[in-house]
Amino acid sequence: MSKAVGKARLLVITLTMKFPGSRVGKSKRIKDVLRRVEEWYEIAFAQLAPGVYITEKRHSVNKLRTVAQVLEEELPGVQVFLVKKPAPRAKEVTELPYLPTEETIETRKQETVIEWEGRIREDHGTWYISVPKEVKEVLQKQYNVNKGSRVRVRFIEKVM
Repeated sequence: MSKAVGKARLLVITLTMKFPGSRVGKSKRIKDVLRRVEEWYEIAFAQLAPGVYITEKRHSVNKLRTVAQVLEEELPGVQVFLVKKPAPRAKEVTELPYLPTEETIETRKQETVIEWEGRIREDHGTWYISVPKEVKEVLQKQYNVNKGSRVRVRFIEKVM
């Protein structure tokens, strides 16, 4: 297995934790363990909801793995997840432990084609293509293309 690199957050759900005793004792035990882990590994937890905690900053995945193992040993029945934004450059993300292995749905932008004839002019070594007023209005209104926007241009043929 390759070395996991990158940063993520740690999500801790303590609602499923098994604790023999009262609810107050359970919450004190959870807070005590989280405080100890914060001091040892220099990680700060924020409470999202009752029984749901997340790290305030992103930390290295290897550090979070060790923290997750400690939490699972100290608090039996607790659920721990690595929370990471999916990125195309991340390799073997599904092989990391404590990570949900749901596939992300990839959406593709539909390619729209607008054709017009324009003149090419050169200014200081840069080429510029003229856009007719009607085409410019369509680009601005329908596709939110403004001055400085980057668009893909496909050359079809030379006219005249």
